Amino acid sequence: MALIPVWRLNVHRLSSFIAISILSGSVLATAVTNPATEPRVAFDLRGRVEDANGAAVTGARVILLSASGSAANPRQTRSNTLGEWRFRQVKPGKWKIQAVNPNALSEIYHLTISWQQDKRELMPVVLKLEIKAPDILAEGKVHLYNHQWESAQQALDFFIMNFIESPLLEEALFWNAYACFRRSRNQRNEASVMRRRALTMLSRLLENYAEGPWSDDARVLRLDLWCDQIRAGDRKHLKHLINAADPALESDAHVRRAAIEILTSIKPGFAWEALLREFAATESAKLRGDLLVLITRFHSSRAVPELKRIVRVDPDSMVRAKAEYWLQRLNRLPGSGSTGREATDQP
Repeated sequence: MALIPVWRLNVHRLSSFIAISILSGSVLATAVTNPATEPRVAFDLRGRVEDANGAAVTGARVILLSASGSAANPRQTRSNTLGEWRFRQVKPGKWKIQAVNPNALSEIYHLTISWQQDKRELMPVVLKLEIKAPDILAEGKVHLYNHQWESAQQALDFFIMNFIESPLLEEALFWNAYACFRRSRNQRNEASVMRRRALTMLSRLLENYAEGPWSDDARVLRLDLWCDQIRAGDRKHLKHLINAADPALESDAHVRRAAIEILTSIKPGFAWEALLREFAATESAKLRGDLLVLITRFHSSRAVPELKRIVRVDPDSMVRAKAEYWLQRLNRLPGSGSTGREATDQP
């Protein structure tokens, strides 16, 4: 897959703008005062938005920002059905113009308006929507696949900053949080900053896309981040993990089981009780069978009696067979008095 290099060099947080100079473009501007007057004049600045094939784009957001002014309050308008746009009363000076659609944006057009040089009118500017959201997201995911966490984060940061109306924003937020999570485990000097940043991304995702297709994965990833924060000494997230294992507070069984699994090494006594409760409440034989592996992570004084009980009383033959299998595995371990992970052997 061809990667997109145009945005990679400089990403400045100037509202929706990316600091990329382009060499060509076209605007129709007409002075609104007498050309014989002093240079304290303004122009009507007009142009057109096109897609990569040259077709007019309707409804694109066009942003005008003074190169020397604040990025917080850019002027904005929308292209009409012919792809045309206009900004009235634009004063001489240096300006940046960019067109943005939910899934595409143009490069930045840098424009200098000078009364002495331009007099009555300027050449027209055409903004082409050639930088596409799916391509940026795909590049970020390629970097993730190659374990290039920082490069992935840069691509996804660019996406999140510029494609705020894209239907792919939810997915970009998730993968950006995941990139931060992986960086936090590979770069200890940045770990805390990366975890907090990832948690911020996930909070934004869950606040805006609570029922979206990535919300469940986001909540599970958040559990891992809370766990890492707790291990780093930030105990305030422990209550969040405990709440995630409670069926009265967390309706998603997948999230509850992930929370229980994490708690086995942090708060094993609580995790054991939560696991027994989850097993008893699970109607699906397949899901009960999947929970058996969590039982084996506890000390044999807990795991063995519970597995024996399941072999005797579980109504499903598949679950009973799996419990028997794990029971035999535990009994074959060296020193039958212990099993599971060392961290979970504490009450």
